[in-house]
Amino acid sequence: MVRELFSPSILPNKTVRHPSVQISMIINSQSKYQGLSKPEFCYFCGIALADGSVTNKDHCPPKRVFRPSDLVNYPTILEVHKRCHEMWSAYDERYAAIFAVSSRNAKALSRRETVLRSQKVDGLPSARIIYNAPMEKLYYRVCRFAHALFYKQFLPDGTPVQVFGPAVELNQDLTPKKHFSALMRKLSDQLLCAQSHGAADGIVSHSNKFKYVCTWDLSDEGRSMCIFAFDIMNSANLRPARHSRPSCVIGFYQWPRPPDAPSVPRARIEFTEEQRLMPILLPDQDT
Repeated sequence: MVRELFSPSILPNKTVRHPSVQISMIINSQSKYQGLSKPEFCYFCGIALADGSVTNKDHCPPKRVFRPSDLVNYPTILEVHKRCHEMWSAYDERYAAIFAVSSRNAKALSRRETVLRSQKVDGLPSARIIYNAPMEKLYYRVCRFAHALFYKQFLPDGTPVQVFGPAVELNQDLTPKKHFSALMRKLSDQLLCAQSHGAADGIVSHSNKFKYVCTWDLSDEGRSMCIFAFDIMNSANLRPARHSRPSCVIGFYQWPRPPDAPSVPRARIEFTEEQRLMPILLPDQDT
């Protein structure tokens, strides 16, 4: 598939395109998604789909998270082993209940208490922790899906990854994790700069209810890493009231940069705190 330059609708005034940066690939229509070659392995386990095992279609993000109307234009699906897909069934039901909060889906909200377990958080009176639906598992699943789709590589369990999201998460001592560190601000700046220069890969699907963007850079230790951000069903609504957290999921995973992957340009651009909390500049879907 030919990489296409996207033009974000809102960019900083200081944006200047960098001539040496690779043009990004954006998938924002069903025809583009169908025209993209798909991985020949199961992105859950890495084993070839042609190994004789029964396969199934996996929706990522999970199909149950969205309304039926969101799936018309268009769902993101990859073929996987049925045995791998079935391991996620219980989690997907819980995730659907969680994202019913961000989508204000009354029907899904009605069954929320039947599938979720939560507790109040000290110091955050309006927040509750969902402890039987670990969000980090879903976040990493989305990354593995996108990595397989864009770069045709298997991203195994155990890959070094760090993720910050809108929902409150706990440390082992049951205190809330630090919500938005200097590292996350730096990652947001890198993502925003990359998109401003057309140096990021992205997906826009599910009637604009899912957006994923990523780019590549080196860590301070010189290790290759993929920096990403994504939003599912307006994830900002999962944030506790009166508590500043990212408006979407932001993070990175360490992995050798694929040959065709874009990288962050060496340019300095100032961004606002609001942009850093939502560092996704992808345009809406093609109609």
